[in-house]
Amino acid sequence: MLLDPSIRLRNAIINNQLIIVRHVLKRWPELLTNIDPSNGWTSLHYAAFHGHYLLCALLIQKGHDSDGIRRTADGDSCVHLALINGHEQTTHLLLQHFPQCVQDRNAQGRTPAHIACMGDFHQCLSLLLHVGTDITVGDAEGNTAFHIATIYGSLRCAELLVQQVAGRPEECEKRNNAGWTPAEVAMTFAVQNIFLNYVRDASMRQAFQQITPVVPWSVATASSETTAVTSAPPSLLSISITKVRT
Repeated sequence: MLLDPSIRLRNAIINNQLIIVRHVLKRWPELLTNIDPSNGWTSLHYAAFHGHYLLCALLIQKGHDSDGIRRTADGDSCVHLALINGHEQTTHLLLQHFPQCVQDRNAQGRTPAHIACMGDFHQCLSLLLHVGTDITVGDAEGNTAFHIATIYGSLRCAELLVQQVAGRPEECEKRNNAGWTPAEVAMTFAVQNIFLNYVRDASMRQAFQQITPVVPWSVATASSETTAVTSAPPSLLSISITKVRT
């Protein structure tokens, strides 16, 4: 006995069975979104979560979420779910079609940048930064992406975040709703020290780049004197040489 078409479709998406998905949707096109009543996940949510790039492309091509971004029971968009497991290629595809998701918040108030920092998926975070995500916004607890990176010990993301706000060290010291800075909520003292080193090094580099080169006085003086001698009239040079010889 065959399973219900909706269950067959969902299982095929989870297992990345592209041919079966095509077959089921051809026979039952009304099942495209196929919302799971247990968690509110759609076909695209499952495909994004598992990083099935080609299935995501197929579902989008058939019009999935063309009438609006669907969210899970936890308020996650397809982009949030793709980032949970660090699926960079799938995230890139989804952002191309749904760029408005870059600042979406889930039920916890977390944006895609928060999610990327939870798993230290620095390449995904770099992609989000490239499309203009705001890493300074806080979630429901006031935690910015900096807080999340230190809480989860995501050092590669932490370094990238610090580099992004170079010249604005205050962004690395924002306090959450409980009054804690990113350094103060770090997973371990080691993570805290490394994060603070990132901030200090970035500040030093920024300060160094702003220094205007100054020519030493002795060099400048010697240069001007040389110029004065070499530019003197030949007659004066001859007189000076004659006096020295006598």
